[in-house]
Amino acid sequence: MEQQKKERIFISYKRVDKVRVFAIKDGIEKATGEKCWIDLDGIESDAQFADVIISAINRCEVFLFMYSASHTKIENHNHDWTISEINFAKKKDKRIVFVNIDNSPLTDWFELRFGTYQQLDATDSERLKRLNKDICSWLRIDTSKIQQDSSKAEQERLRKEKELQERMAQAEAAQKALEEKARLAEEKARKAEERANQIEKSHLVGKQVSKEEQRQTTTLSWEDAKENARRIEKIRASGANATSVQRYNVGRKPSIKDILETIGYCGLSIVAIAFALVIMLWCINPAIIYQDPNKLYEKGYKKEQINTSEGDLEIFLYYRRAAKKGHPAAMNRVALHYIEGMNGVRQNSQKAINWFNKAIENGNAEAAFNLGYLYETGKDVKQDQTKAIKYYTIAAERELAVAQHRLGNYYFMGTKVEKDQVVAVSWYKRAAANGYAAAQAMLGKCYQYGYGVSKDISQAISWYTKAADQGHAEAQSDLGQCYALGSGVKRDYAKAVEWFTKAAEQGYKNAQYSMGWAYEHGQGVDKNLAEAKKWYQKAADQGHADAKKRLSNL
Repeated sequence: MEQQKKERIFISYKRVDKVRVFAIKDGIEKATGEKCWIDLDGIESDAQFADVIISAINRCEVFLFMYSASHTKIENHNHDWTISEINFAKKKDKRIVFVNIDNSPLTDWFELRFGTYQQLDATDSERLKRLNKDICSWLRIDTSKIQQDSSKAEQERLRKEKELQERMAQAEAAQKALEEKARLAEEKARKAEERANQIEKSHLVGKQVSKEEQRQTTTLSWEDAKENARRIEKIRASGANATSVQRYNVGRKPSIKDILETIGYCGLSIVAIAFALVIMLWCINPAIIYQDPNKLYEKGYKKEQINTSEGDLEIFLYYRRAAKKGHPAAMNRVALHYIEGMNGVRQNSQKAINWFNKAIENGNAEAAFNLGYLYETGKDVKQDQTKAIKYYTIAAERELAVAQHRLGNYYFMGTKVEKDQVVAVSWYKRAAANGYAAAQAMLGKCYQYGYGVSKDISQAISWYTKAADQGHAEAQSDLGQCYALGSGVKRDYAKAVEWFTKAAEQGYKNAQYSMGWAYEHGQGVDKNLAEAKKWYQKAADQGHADAKKRLSNL
């Protein structure tokens, strides 16, 4: 009963609009405190979900139809699931609201049948706020507590945001100050080195070396200090009036004692103090002084892996410092922080795109894939499948397996490119060779059914096995079917059940149905109707139509 109470709002949408729709859904749930019923993948292709949809619409009081440009491209209105949903809601006399998510005008077909229903432009934030208020009114929701909680949450968010901004400003100021100190120290070290060269040169022409000149030979780095000691020792051995210089063990890193002794030999000059400061900081954290981009990236990455709290701005600062010094992977991580609003960073899609492009220019394949994904899904950018293909191609050419698989899917389905299953298979092969399980599973299907290649069941078995060994549930189920049917391998029900079990335990409904069949008929296992019912029920709960029929027959 509690589940039904939470699902008084039904959302109907097309799968291609998932990102935009889920953003609207989250806003409604936050404003109303009500859980919306919405299919996670967009129900529009499988009749086995009919009972699930009917039940959800029967429970709802408000039916939100997410209308978009994708609805204007429907060729057969009698075979579109979203239209079936709204027709059923209309028959059940539900309150129907057309929510236009991309400002596309209603086609004449929709206008004729549904033009009298309330219509709302979701691109207008004020209209969305009005919808939330209307829903609260229709569902008799007391909004006073929701508003109070929302106000407190907003105040807390602003407080944290201000605190993070202050921390960022302090960190930036500290970084600039440290960099300036390092620059001045390096400049003094350079001058000291030049002076040391002058001293050695003057001795070669017979000039005596004074204590003041020796004091000025202090340098910034430990290696330079050893070199100057060597030079002064050479001068002293040749008879010059030089101060004795103690030799140090050059096979170890200098201790603080070594540093202080070096300062004592060379004189407590300002340069010597700077030398001690820099070396001590270097001993604490070399990345602070030298700002090596690889060390900065490594620091950020390690901290991100072990971080358990939100808002750790230091992670972002490490990445950004490395990125500014030309580290491609760090550029990609900076972009992800901006696109997701992670670790206290304010979300900014334009900055994210800029950093993605910089990373791509510097050869980073992951950035090209991430930017392609944004354009494919329309997340924080205008959806553009052509651009998605462009960036997926860049990533795929740089041997990123997930991009190769994604690009193969575009050619396999003919999405914004000419359908070409031969090209699709070529990309699947490259991704599969790089160990990508989903591509290996898809390559198995291509060989089994002859998509883009000649049928070759032995090749299909080979690729199914590689994907299944990596835990790919669909490949495990398909491999189980091959053993159950004796397709390409000797029929072996026990082996089939072994693979069905692995896939079913991951929640793959087709494998759960196969497990039910195996227990019902005693194939590869002892006949057990209780076990059969258990597995059929698991598959039926996910909408498997045949599993529901088997349950009714048992």
